[in-house]
Amino acid sequence: MNQDHFRRWFRLLALAEGTTVVLLFCVAMPLKYALGDERIMPLTGFLHGVFFMLFLSALASAHRVEGWGWARTALWFVAALVPGGTLWGERRWLGATPTPGADHRLD
Repeated sequence: MNQDHFRRWFRLLALAEGTTVVLLFCVAMPLKYALGDERIMPLTGFLHGVFFMLFLSALASAHRVEGWGWARTALWFVAALVPGGTLWGERRWLGATPTPGADHRLD
């Protein structure tokens, strides 16, 4: 897999993981605990779990195959543990238009 193709997949998984965790915390959990409606919780939780595991697999691949350093890998792992962290990381570290003069590399 070439680097551009991998970067697109990694970005997609980061967005999917971040979006599903935001949906879980901001939609499904309030519906369950505030309104007593549990219908959306199993699907949202399942989707987040799938995307979280896929993201961690892609992160391990990035470290091993793409040669990402330990610092970069650790920062992405911590970002995955924080709700919405991969959304922030995607914009900060993978954004198509980096801020002029800023160094967005982590290695």
